[in-house]
Amino acid sequence: MVFLNHGSFGACPKYLLDKQNQYRMQMESQPLKFFIRDADELLYNSKKRLGDFIGANPDNMVFVDNATTAVNIVMKSFPFKEGDRILITNQIYPACRNSVYRIAEERKLFIDEV
Repeated sequence: MVFLNHGSFGACPKYLLDKQNQYRMQMESQPLKFFIRDADELLYNSKKRLGDFIGANPDNMVFVDNATTAVNIVMKSFPFKEGDRILITNQIYPACRNSVYRIAEERKLFIDEV
């Protein structure tokens, strides 16, 4: 069996686990230095690499905790007008779906789910 749903938890590649441990050790060995001097640069470098890969400006990017947080940020900041329509698929992650429906109700939007 090959487990394919890794969105919520589990099965991180060994390379990434090793990298996480490296950063964790760096943080634990000198927490003040890590958070005051190193963290911002590390996060910016990650945004820069990702931005280069997807063609986005890293200054316009932000890391969030999870997909549900991202959906909420976008939905709550988008300038919807009453009566606008939102198109979602029936494959949407349930917590994201709930967020879309809640915001649609609050703002009197219509949802088309395909």
